[in-house]
Amino acid sequence: MSKELEPRNRAMYQLYAKGTSIQAVADTFGVTRQRAAQIIARYGSDATVTDAEARNLHRAQLEGIMDDLVGMYYEPPPVTFDVKGNMLIDENGEPVRDVEIKLKTAKEVIRISETIRRMDATDEPRRRQLAEDEALRHVREWLSQLPQGEVEEG
Repeated sequence: MSKELEPRNRAMYQLYAKGTSIQAVADTFGVTRQRAAQIIARYGSDATVTDAEARNLHRAQLEGIMDDLVGMYYEPPPVTFDVKGNMLIDENGEPVRDVEIKLKTAKEVIRISETIRRMDATDEPRRRQLAEDEALRHVREWLSQLPQGEVEEG
C-alpha cells in the first residue's frame, strides 16, 4: 500500500467499520463501489482487526461480489455457439442466448444473500445457556410456586 493512500484507505475502512455503507464510502472518496469494497477488504486484511471488524470486512467482500453478479444479471445473456464455433440463430433470425447464465447468476445472488443473512444472525445476542444445576434450581422454584393440590389415595 502506498504511503500517500494509507490514510485514505484507513479512513475508508474506519467509516465502513462504523456502519457506513460501501456505496456511501465510495461516494465520500470519489471511487466506485467495487473499488471501495476492494480497498476496505485489502486494508482490513493488512491491519489487526477485531472479530466484528472482520465480519464487517467479510460482509463488504460478499456485498461487492453480489453487486457484480447483479450487474451481470441485468446484462444481456451471451450468445451461444455450436461445436464448430458458429453462432446459433433462432427461427426469427435472432441469436440464441444462453439464459442458463442468468439462472446461475440469480442462484448465486440468492446464496450470497442468505450467507449475509446468516452472518447478521450471528451478530444478534444469544440466549445465555444455563448450567444444569441452575436450570434445576429454576424448575424447583417454579414448581414451588404452583398451588399444592391434594393427592387422592387409592
